[in-house]
Amino acid sequence: MSTLKSKIILLKELLALKEVVDKGSIQIAANENGIKNSNLSQLIKDLEYRFNTKLINRKFDGSQPTNSTQLI
Repeated sequence: MSTLKSKIILLKELLALKEVVDKGSIQIAANENGIKNSNLSQLIKDLEYRFNTKLINRKFDGSQPTNSTQLI
């Protein structure tokens, strides 16, 4: 059974993913939410690990969701 703590962590990761998808950039999403790029990127990496799939294509000029992102 999932604990409240694990559900909160999942929610935080999903919200991070939504921000990156909406803004099209990890850097912009991080800046607008007052957190470091590396912290936001780590939340996405943790979510990718959790679902065992790549969710964001990170590029120099922004970030694009993968097809797997639509399934979440």
